[in-house]
Amino acid sequence: MGLGGTARKIQALADKAEETYERLDKLRSEVDETRTTVTETATRVERLEVEMAEQRAILEAVAGELDVELETVTAEAHINEAERLTDEMSPTESEEESDSWIDVTWVGLSRVCGPLRVGAWAHWESLNSGAHA
Repeated sequence: MGLGGTARKIQALADKAEETYERLDKLRSEVDETRTTVTETATRVERLEVEMAEQRAILEAVAGELDVELETVTAEAHINEAERLTDEMSPTESEEESDSWIDVTWVGLSRVCGPLRVGAWAHWESLNSGAHA
């Protein structure tokens, strides 16, 4: 092999090295941008959590003055949201024939309500069974 073939191989290697460096430099910039975004987002989340805690304290104080039980109001709000989701996820006739609809409803409720209290669950069941009519 002559000097021309070696020179071409060295040039190809240099070109690859330059491409790799450019990719790494771009990746480094993207990582730095991501770090900045994550830091900014964490700061915003902390600020929002503090604001929510302050608002919750104010709400609890006002509710105490008005003799309103926040837990009851919160449970009713969760139930209403679960009912809305259940209505949106209405089963087709074939789904009504299977038990999968019950599983889907429970997953939807769990996602919206988190752990349900026994009383809230009983209330929800009574609303859906037609007992409240």
